[in-house]
Amino acid sequence: MKTLDATVNEPRSRQREEELLLRLEVENFNSRYADVLDQGNLKEWPDFFAPSPFYKITSRENFSAGFPIGIMYCDSKEMLIDRATAILSSMEFSPRVIMHFISNHLVSNVVPSSAFSSRSNFLLVENMADQKPSLLMAGQYYDKFIWSESKLLLKERICVYDSILIQTSIIYPV
Repeated sequence: MKTLDATVNEPRSRQREEELLLRLEVENFNSRYADVLDQGNLKEWPDFFAPSPFYKITSRENFSAGFPIGIMYCDSKEMLIDRATAILSSMEFSPRVIMHFISNHLVSNVVPSSAFSSRSNFLLVENMADQKPSLLMAGQYYDKFIWSESKLLLKERICVYDSILIQTSIIYPV
């Protein structure tokens, strides 16, 4: 027999379970996202996005002020594909390996079986054969996810970096 306390807490318990499952979905999504970029499979990068996505890399200062300025800006799937193609076809830069570390996933604004928001921390480390590894960028992803045929997709990813100075070698997606 259920107690009154157990009956009152059931909806909250289900909501907490849903949030935990969504956090695991986001963690799995970001692990696959990082792996694709870390392995240099840039042709697969646009597949993580919804048909009409928005992607931007911007400074904390511009983000906080609500400025639309960014060092990378894509407002269509075609722009994402173009960005990936341009990087792959213009190997005019020194070979490098970028490693993504993504953590602390917070889920919010959940619309069951439809959409939700997430915020995650990211850290990018750049490795070049003839140099010590260096911190390329640190910041947060501000994401809006949607479900499409039981698959999680990014409707929006705003990458907000926290330092004033950034490497001029930011050519890859964050």
